[in-house]
Amino acid sequence: MAEAVAGLLASAFVSIAKDKLSSAIAEQPSLLWNFTDDLEEMKDHLETISAVLEDAERRSVKEKLVQLLLKRLKDVALDISDVLEDYQDTSDQATAKNPGVLSCIPTAYKKIAIANRMKSLRKELMKIIMEFRSFEFISTQGTSTTNVQHYDKFETTSHFLPEVEGREGEKQEIINLLLRARSNHDESETVIVPIYALGGMGKTTLAQLVYNDDQFKKQYDCRMWVYVSQDFNLLKIGNSIISQVSAEGAQQNRDLQNRGLQVIMDCLDNLLCNKKVLIVLDDLWEKDDTELSKLKNMLHVGKKGSMIDVIVTTREEEIARKVSTSKLYKLHPLKDDVCWEIIKRSSNCNQKEFEWIGLDIAKKCVGVPLAAQALGYMLQSKDISEWKNINDSDIWNETSDDRVLPSLRLSYQRMPQQLRICFSYCAIFSKGHNIVENDLIRQWSVLGFIETSKGKEYIKHLLGMSFLQVSKMPLTSQNQEVRYTMHDLVHDLARSTMADQLKIYDVAPPRKTRAHKYFRYSLLKKYDSTTKLENMPSKMRALHFSDSVQLNIPSGAFSFAMCLRILDFSECSGVLLPASIGKLKQLRCLIAPRMQNETLPKCITELTKLQYLNLNQSPKISALPDSVGKLGYLKYLCLSGCSGISELPESFGDLKSMVHLDMSGCSGITTVPECITELSKLQYLNINGSSEITELPISIGKLGCLKYLCLSDCSGISKLPESFGDLKCMVHLDMSRCFGITELPDSLSNLTHLQHLNLSGCYNGYQRVLTLLLPLPIWSTWTYLEILILNVFQKVLVTSKDCIQWIFLVVLSLSPYQRI
Repeated sequence: MAEAVAGLLASAFVSIAKDKLSSAIAEQPSLLWNFTDDLEEMKDHLETISAVLEDAERRSVKEKLVQLLLKRLKDVALDISDVLEDYQDTSDQATAKNPGVLSCIPTAYKKIAIANRMKSLRKELMKIIMEFRSFEFISTQGTSTTNVQHYDKFETTSHFLPEVEGREGEKQEIINLLLRARSNHDESETVIVPIYALGGMGKTTLAQLVYNDDQFKKQYDCRMWVYVSQDFNLLKIGNSIISQVSAEGAQQNRDLQNRGLQVIMDCLDNLLCNKKVLIVLDDLWEKDDTELSKLKNMLHVGKKGSMIDVIVTTREEEIARKVSTSKLYKLHPLKDDVCWEIIKRSSNCNQKEFEWIGLDIAKKCVGVPLAAQALGYMLQSKDISEWKNINDSDIWNETSDDRVLPSLRLSYQRMPQQLRICFSYCAIFSKGHNIVENDLIRQWSVLGFIETSKGKEYIKHLLGMSFLQVSKMPLTSQNQEVRYTMHDLVHDLARSTMADQLKIYDVAPPRKTRAHKYFRYSLLKKYDSTTKLENMPSKMRALHFSDSVQLNIPSGAFSFAMCLRILDFSECSGVLLPASIGKLKQLRCLIAPRMQNETLPKCITELTKLQYLNLNQSPKISALPDSVGKLGYLKYLCLSGCSGISELPESFGDLKSMVHLDMSGCSGITTVPECITELSKLQYLNINGSSEITELPISIGKLGCLKYLCLSDCSGISKLPESFGDLKCMVHLDMSRCFGITELPDSLSNLTHLQHLNLSGCYNGYQRVLTLLLPLPIWSTWTYLEILILNVFQKVLVTSKDCIQWIFLVVLSLSPYQRI
C-alpha cells in the first residue's frame, strides 16, 4: 500500500517544478537560444496535468497503473527541478568567474548538454500526457461537488458495540461540557461542542457513547446522527437531519429532494420548533470559513422555544475552533492497561498466563484503540509462543497494519499538497527522535518546499492534526528550543509516503543500483569509519546520521554528494568533520552539534551557499576560520555552548545576511567586537552566560533590525552604551542576573516597541529599582510593554497605557506578597 500513498506526492513535486520553470523563464537573458521555448512548453504541459491530478491521486489509491503513472510523473518533475538547478549553478559560476572567451567554452558545452537533457525530458513528459488522456481523468478545476450518491465504506452510525473500553470518564466529561455550555448560553442559542483527535483515536466511539447514554438522552425530544464525510454538502446534512426528526420529517425529506438551502432551513425551522434536540455531526473535514458559517447558521433554527445541542467530531484543531461555541475537547490516547483490555476482548483471550506479554504488546499500541483492536484480532487463537514471537518480531519497525492506517491516510490525502511534502519529509528522522522546530523549518526551506515565513503555520497545522506532538523533553538553560515528536503510527505513515525517495541504511550500500536514481533522502544508521559512502545515491538532497558514537568521517567520504543540501548529525553523540567537507558546494544546512574538531575546518568557508550552521554544544572548537566572512549567504549561526572560542575573527562583520546569532554559553569570549555591528540584518542575538564580557560595542545601535537580545548572566557588563536606544525594533530584552549593571541609559526609553523586559536579579534591593527605573522617561513611550520581570518571584503584566496606573503596577510588584 506504500506505493499508493507515495503517489499522493506527485502534485507537490509538479508544483515545485512549475515554480522553477517560471523562475527560469523570467531570467530569459541568461538562457540559450530556443531553450525558453522548451521551458514554456514544459510548463504548459505540467499545468495541463495539474488540472486532473486531484482525480488521478484519488484513483491511485486503488488503481495500480495510475500509481505507476504518478510515480513516472513525479520522477520527471524531480528531474526537471534538478536540471534547472544545474543550469542555474552553471550560469552563476560563469558570472562569478567572469572568464575570458576561451575559458567560457567548457561552460557553454555544459549548458548545451543541460539543454539537450531538458529536450529529452520534454519528450518523456509528452508521453506521460498521452497516457493521462487515456485514463480520462476528470478535471477538478472550477467544478463543484455533484449530487451523485455512492456508498462510503467509512460511513458511521449512532449504533455501537456495547463492549467499549476506557472511555467512560471521557463520556462524562463531554456530557458535563455540554451541560455547562448550555447553562452559559441562552436557551435559543445553538451549543456546539467539538471533539478532535488523530484518526483512529476513538472520536466516533466517544460520540456514540454520549449519544446513547440512557440518562443523558432523556433530556432531548429527538436525536440525530449525521455522517458528514469528506464530501461536505449542506443540503445532504440538512436532509439527513430532517429525515430523522420524525415520520413527518422523513416524508418531507422525500418531498424536498433537490430543493435549495432556503427550503431546507425553513423545514428545519418548523420541525425543530419547541424541541430539545441533540445532533452529532461525525467526521467533519470542511475548512472553508464561508461553508462552516453556513453550517452554523443552518443549525441555528427552530428558535421559538427550541434547544439545539451539537457534537462535532473532526481530526483537526483548526476546524474544531471554527465551529465551536464552547470549549474544545481533545481526545487523548488510552492507557496501556485499557489497550490490553481491548486486545483481550478482540482476541477472546482471558488466560492469566498471557497477562505479562499482553501488557507488553499493549504498550506498542501507544494508546490508539484501532491499533489495539487490530492486534487483538490478529492474535486470535494463537498460543503463548506465537504471542511472544509477535512481541519480539521486527513488525514494530515496519508499516503498521492496514486496519489502522486507512484513517491516517485519509487525513494525509486531504492535506494541501505542500503540507503533504513537508509532513512526508519528517520520515527522515528516526522513530522517537525529538525534532527541533527551527531545524525542521529550515530544512523544509532549503529543499524548496516552502518559504521560511510559512514554517510556523505549517507546524501549527500538523500539531492541530496530531501529526506532530509537543515533545515531553524538559527545557533546560542550554536547551530552550521547541521540539516535537511523532506518534509511531504517524511516523509509519510518513515512511510509507516516501517509500520511493527515502532510503534507510544500517550500513552504506555495497554498490550502486538503478533503484538509487530517485532516492533524494537518506537516514544512515550505525555508521563507523569502515563504512564506505561512495555508493550512496548521487542525487541525494538530505542525509541524516543516527545511532552513531563519535563519528570520524574519512576524507573523500562525501565525493558522491555533489547535490547535497542538508547534512544532519543531530542524532549522533559527536562528529569529527573531514577537511573534504568543503567539496559539498550545494550544501545549505549543516547541523553538527557536539563537534569534536578543535578548529572548524577552513574549507568550510568554501560552502558559499551555506545558510544554516549549527555547532551547538561543541566546547572543543577553539576558533572560527579567519575567512568565515566568505559565507555570504549564512543566515543562522548557532555557537551555543562553544566555550572554547575566545574571540570572533574580524571578517565576522562580512556575514551581511546573518539574521540569527546564538552565542549563549560562549564563556570564553571576553569581548563583543565592533565588527558585529555590521550585521545590519541581525534580528536575534543571544550572548547568555558570557560572564567575561565587560561591555557591549559602543555602536551597537547600528543593529537597527534587532528584535531579540539576551544578556542574561552577563554579570561583567556594568552599563549599556547610549546608542542602545537606537535599537528601535527591539521587542524582547532579557537582562536577568546582570549583577554588574549600576545604571540604565536614558535612551532605554526610546525602545518604543518593547514588549518583554526581564530585569530579575539585576539589583540587590527593591529600593534600587525605584532609583534606577523611575527616573527614566518611560511613561509615555513603553506603551507596548506587556511583561516586566523585576525578580524571579514576580511577573507584572502591563495592560494599561495610563502613566499613573503603570507606576502603581511597578510599585505593587516590589511587594513580596503581591503578584499581578
